[in-house]
Amino acid sequence: MKRLSSFVLAVLLLIGTFLSVPQLASAVTIIPSTATVVPLVKQDSSDCLNSNVTTVGTNLGGFVTITQLDDKSFTANVLITSGTPNTKYNFYLKCVQQVGSINTNAYGVGYANILLGSSAIAGKSYGFDMYPDGAPLGNKYQSLQFKL
Repeated sequence: MKRLSSFVLAVLLLIGTFLSVPQLASAVTIIPSTATVVPLVKQDSSDCLNSNVTTVGTNLGGFVTITQLDDKSFTANVLITSGTPNTKYNFYLKCVQQVGSINTNAYGVGYANILLGSSAIAGKSYGFDMYPDGAPLGNKYQSLQFKL
């Protein structure tokens, strides 16, 4: 039951986020057609592009919705659905730089809206990774590879 409650809370947080942004609230769909949704998978390591990350037979831990704004910058709406409770996760544009952090609640659920930067990163392939301070094994998340 606790796991189901965490999932329901995570979905409600995601929907609430999209409805609270004026440009998105007036759209016909909840997620803009230009958005890219990337799963986060519990996996200790990968290369800079996360080329060996897959959702097959793995432990999904959340999602990142990447959207390009009118000024051509990008944002990442990060939703953790099964993190460690009451933990701060550092969030990285892998092999580039840390771009933000996400705090989980008592159920291991967390959300953050992170500005990724300008259109200078457009047209390239990337991966995200996320982990608490000290990067403990078993508590790291990798995204699938994506292209902006």
